[in-house]
Amino acid sequence: MSRSTTYLFSALLAVALTGCSQEATPPASSATDHDAHALDQREKLHLTEEQRHHVLIEMRQMLASTQGMIAGIADDDMTAIAVAAKLSGPKAKTTIDMQMRDVLPDGFRPMGKAIHVEFGQMAELASTGASKEQITAKLADAMNLCVACHNTYQIELVE
Repeated sequence: MSRSTTYLFSALLAVALTGCSQEATPPASSATDHDAHALDQREKLHLTEEQRHHVLIEMRQMLASTQGMIAGIADDDMTAIAVAAKLSGPKAKTTIDMQMRDVLPDGFRPMGKAIHVEFGQMAELASTGASKEQITAKLADAMNLCVACHNTYQIELVE
């Protein structure tokens, strides 16, 4: 396994553990659960259950795309990389619709748009003969957007 691939797996694990859902809380030393939740200073996305579900579906799709790309990189399969990346590209079925854009904060939307553009660019790279190293580097950069989002936002359910 190359250093780039090892770095990528570490980044993915960090994103998975950081979480952007209501259940995710930052690590706390000896604080109670209530205190740990109070320490989480990330901006709250006030979403209904349906809106939360939509956001989580989109995040899961991006995680699945990332896994598909990593598998394609490991198998030296540029077609698999392109297909996986397109599933989270700008024209993906799971991108947040116009109604959701009205309830999400201004800072969230540019990150969401940027990550979809990144996936589209990675699909294009894979389709036009870029090297595995170039695609892996682009994926590592794209993961910075995921980490930034998960470090900035948390979901709080509203009725």
